[in-house]
Amino acid sequence: MRLPLDAAGLRREEFLFNPSDIFAEDGQRLMAARRGTAEETGDCTVLLRESGGVWRIDAAARQFPLQDPNIAHIGDELVLSGVRCRKDGKGEWHWHCEFYRGKRYGELEYFFSGPPQMKDIRLVELPDGKVGVFTRPQGLAYRAKTGHIADIGYTEVESLSALSAWSTRCGADCSAYSDMLRAGTGLSVRG
Repeated sequence: MRLPLDAAGLRREEFLFNPSDIFAEDGQRLMAARRGTAEETGDCTVLLRESGGVWRIDAAARQFPLQDPNIAHIGDELVLSGVRCRKDGKGEWHWHCEFYRGKRYGELEYFFSGPPQMKDIRLVELPDGKVGVFTRPQGLAYRAKTGHIADIGYTEVESLSALSAWSTRCGADCSAYSDMLRAGTGLSVRG
């Protein structure tokens, strides 16, 4: 689906792609999108607002150093997630998912990072109030360990705070934390 877009705020070499779901705030339709170039350096997540049927970049809104934004609603909070990428001293790419939460887009605060080399962690609120966590471990190191390039995992946590506390307590090198998010509990689809 193509949406009418006012390209003001984009440099000639930039484009918008991988938008989030549309969400509402104060009666206004919003979405987050990845702004970037073909070189994939300096990509970021920007906020778009719909006005008069046309989507425009909100230049006053906070930008996040993330690719491929995703929006979830958990309880009464908005959760923005995306992939944080960086190159090391050897020129090799490293990435992980970062999560921000708050009552409104302008109030989002960092609260959680997924394990290294995992993209596309998705959260969903379950009917009982728990949080479903879908994961996608992938990459060459994962392939060497498991024999396949990627999996889809699923697990549940009691709340966003439980996810954050686990991450804070364990850090990225905690094997129990990484294994929980890599394999999930209950669902693992090989691909």
